[in-house]
Amino acid sequence: MTHTNTCSVFRLALVVFMAVFASNTVDAQGPNNWFFGQKAGIYFNGGSNITFLSNSQMSTPEGCAVYEDSPLSATYYTNGEKIWSANSGTVIQNGINLNGSMNSCQSALFYHTTHSDTVYLFTTDAHNGSNGLCYNIFSRNKKGYMGLQTTNIPLLNSATERMTLANHCDEKSMWLVTHQWNSDAFYSYKINEDSLNPNPIISHVGSVHNGNTLNAKGCVKISPDGTKLALAKMSAGTVELFHFDNIHGGVSDPILITGITNAYGIEFSPTGEIVYVSTVSGQIIQFNLSIWNVSNIINSKYIVTSQAQLLGSLQLSTDNMIYVAKDNSYYLGRIELPNSMGTACIYNPTAVYLNGRKSEAGLPQVYYKKTGYDFKVPIECLGDTSFFTILGDTTRLDSVLWYFGHNPILDSSRKFSPYYIFNAFGNYKVKLFLYHCDTVDTLVSYAGIVGPPNANLGPDTSFCSNEVKILDGGHATDYLWDNGSTDTIRMVNSPGIYWVRLSNSCGESYDTIEVLNIFDSPIVILPPDTTICGGDSLVLDAGDDSLVSIWQYNDTARFYTAKVEGIYQLEKIDSNGCRSANDFYLKLDTVPFISLGPDTTICIGYDLLFNGRSQGHYLWQDGSTDTTFKVTDPGIYYVNVRNACGEVNDSCEVFYEDCNQIIWVPNAFTPNNDGVNDVFLPFIEHVENYHLFIFNRWGELIFETQDYYKGWDGRYNGKNASQDTYIWRIDYTNYSGDNFNQYGYVILFR
Repeated sequence: MTHTNTCSVFRLALVVFMAVFASNTVDAQGPNNWFFGQKAGIYFNGGSNITFLSNSQMSTPEGCAVYEDSPLSATYYTNGEKIWSANSGTVIQNGINLNGSMNSCQSALFYHTTHSDTVYLFTTDAHNGSNGLCYNIFSRNKKGYMGLQTTNIPLLNSATERMTLANHCDEKSMWLVTHQWNSDAFYSYKINEDSLNPNPIISHVGSVHNGNTLNAKGCVKISPDGTKLALAKMSAGTVELFHFDNIHGGVSDPILITGITNAYGIEFSPTGEIVYVSTVSGQIIQFNLSIWNVSNIINSKYIVTSQAQLLGSLQLSTDNMIYVAKDNSYYLGRIELPNSMGTACIYNPTAVYLNGRKSEAGLPQVYYKKTGYDFKVPIECLGDTSFFTILGDTTRLDSVLWYFGHNPILDSSRKFSPYYIFNAFGNYKVKLFLYHCDTVDTLVSYAGIVGPPNANLGPDTSFCSNEVKILDGGHATDYLWDNGSTDTIRMVNSPGIYWVRLSNSCGESYDTIEVLNIFDSPIVILPPDTTICGGDSLVLDAGDDSLVSIWQYNDTARFYTAKVEGIYQLEKIDSNGCRSANDFYLKLDTVPFISLGPDTTICIGYDLLFNGRSQGHYLWQDGSTDTTFKVTDPGIYYVNVRNACGEVNDSCEVFYEDCNQIIWVPNAFTPNNDGVNDVFLPFIEHVENYHLFIFNRWGELIFETQDYYKGWDGRYNGKNASQDTYIWRIDYTNYSGDNFNQYGYVILFR
């Protein structure tokens, strides 16, 4: 089934649905790379900065999902039926005939387990299709590349299109939540740190999902804090709200909102206090959930936008804005301040231009991994009270236990914000036990007890004139020097008395220092940098025998003969221990070298540049004196180059011919060391910026070169690659400066 036909069927079904039921109307841890719609793609590169991606090969009318090992490494995307590698732009090995459907509103979800290299891909069939909810298992190597191991494992045979992920309360596991068809049952599957538990928690609550198959359509989401669940039922024109138990996976406390014609997309604000609903009829509606009762929620209803545009998925992104899929549109809409009610939420219908690609009804889901807990460790003065604060959402904690010392009764507290008085200077180990989610976590840190600062500028001193004395009084919060400076250090370069006053919250201290003398440093004189011809030498004189003179390699003679190109260093030391140094660079010159190369032929319309690499005086056949000469016509060219060490001459005749780029690529090779076809090597002529890439079926790059004469010997990571079909790509530039890339396949036979 082609994308165009599928998309047309999808739109037709929605239009028919709208026509039949219109009379019943009563009045963001996930991917930074998104692939969706008609080969559309965007990249979130920090804040609200969005870059357009042009490498998508996927067209999908609705559901899609993205897996990325990290934002800038291996990335994969799917519509629930096929899986593509964004790196190679091809379908991965075994990545076809999956049991999902691109006509399902939430057709696919990737999840990488916390403590293993297992990646799950969950899929849903369209409507209440027979494939139901399935999962696929990938293995992930050290570079982030994935191999599909097992496909189409049934999880729930009779399922709607709805599925989403939510944090488990323990912040290590996840819940996969879906809804059974022809039932009122939610199914919550726990994904542990290394594997999926196939035995669900089942909650019978809310309405029965049955009747018109479009009641299987409509998204489900769980709030970022994992406590609320919302879903849209398209045919019924309803939104259902629930509480979600992210410890045990249960769903409860239903609230039904009716009259939402053609409800489709659903999303929570970052705080989880506001829920947004999009409709195929072109509306986005907002409800305030801060007070959990039917009348308050229904009365808070606000229509954010109403337009003649089929609206699809809503998705909270990593920038804390909600993006809106607009069917058959060159733009994504965006709710810019989703934590705000009413007009303050700011809806921008043309927020993201897709650079000529089109959005459809789907966007990839983004799920969020919660950050853990920590506690703020004080640094206090001896005798003062140390106050401790837990960093994190304490509303999700059942209880806490602090230990500040050795006595488990006297040196402990069960308060969320306790205090304690330590009786001596030092660093003290503090333990915090967090009881939540039927588990206990342990945090350890150290509290510091300090006193007033200890100012110490050291003994009185003298130093040399080429030095700068840096005075450092020690550690403190505030500094005050004799010159009024409040910097942590003070630089001095003259005799005198200097002082500093240090202070912190525990007190202050004071110290002085006298700089007695500043001795003149010796003067080191060497000649300016000099050039001599190779074979000659230069004698350097250190002068003044009353000072210690040290050349490089610890040579202490007064005279030093320099005959090798390089830097020569001399240091002098006087009776006060003052040191000065200087250096001198000797450059060796030679008779200049010039080579215009052999007589040569170049393409008509192109230039040849002769480049003289030796320094000296240049004289070309036309009297010009530049070090380079640009050839634009056929003929004989010659040059004379001279310097103080001699001169040379060279010439070259240049011919012109007509050229066109040639690229021939073999379709098979046999790397069996028989001397015949052992290397895969394209034949290349008249191109520039050549770059060859070879990928395996997984989309993993296994060979690349920019050398025209280097081919692939059929080995990868020091081992023979398996007999298989491989994908090649060649990037190049022709002599006109036009960029090209070519793709193809090559078969490795063994």
